[in-house]
Amino acid sequence: MSILEILKASAGRFPFLPEERLVRRAHFVEDDFKKIGLKYQLEFKEFPVTVGAKTFYLPFGSYELMGSECCIENAREGDQKHTSMSGGGLDKESLLYFSKISEWGHDHIPHHWPHRMRPELKDPNQHLNTLREVWWLSHFSGVDYTTVKHDALVSNGKKVDWEFTTFSNLKLRVEVKRRVGDFQRRCYQTPLKTNSMFWDLAEKFPDNATDGFINVGCITLFDPIDREVRIAAIDWLENQNKIDCLCFSAVVQNPHDAFWVLPKANNSVLKQVVLPLDEEDKTYFAPHWFPVRVEQVASVLSNLP
Repeated sequence: MSILEILKASAGRFPFLPEERLVRRAHFVEDDFKKIGLKYQLEFKEFPVTVGAKTFYLPFGSYELMGSECCIENAREGDQKHTSMSGGGLDKESLLYFSKISEWGHDHIPHHWPHRMRPELKDPNQHLNTLREVWWLSHFSGVDYTTVKHDALVSNGKKVDWEFTTFSNLKLRVEVKRRVGDFQRRCYQTPLKTNSMFWDLAEKFPDNATDGFINVGCITLFDPIDREVRIAAIDWLENQNKIDCLCFSAVVQNPHDAFWVLPKANNSVLKQVVLPLDEEDKTYFAPHWFPVRVEQVASVLSNLP
């Protein structure tokens, strides 16, 4: 199947993605993949889902990142690392998701997308992180895109993912973290690793900034933004002085657990600046494969009717 055919098959049920828009996106994707020099392999599958007495099929058009460190064939006995898993958000990604980011990038930050991000987008182990950086930028409203800087150098000698000004004269710095280790919580019900969730986030921002910038940390998880995550975030934000707001997204189906904005009390305006998930965001899903012990499989099979 071609890129356009996969996009059509993946989006056929979405009224907000008419054919002419998919054709436009397909041109962007084909051109971007060539310019990036990405090594990939297209794939299309339909996953059966049974609800009551009915079975329907979810289409998932994806591209595999050749050379990714993630692969289920890496798994060994007792292995629970994300590098021993495969699927969406690991060594594959939804082609529809890439097409959305590509279209947005061409329309809003053509001075950056994709040429200035080519090294990161070409790297199969950095590609998905960079996509998420652009996805998060697209969720800020009122941005003056002529002011956008990527990998912006700050006064402590480090770089943050984004720096920009809004038309209401808010100056923001944004650092994005995509926590693929959270797949362990999703697949194996392991406890939330709070230290990992916030690792290397505050350190990216300068101490006691007096230059008028609002510092925002954006974190993507792969299990719900549940009560435990929220309590940990509130406690963490209250006990450090470098970040003014935390934003969370999660690859889950329940909208309540999929997106959350937590500003400090003196920066509540950020709740209006950060855009919620749109219709297309809510359709995203990431099928993935992970290793389990033989005895776990036997236990499941023994309980089948």
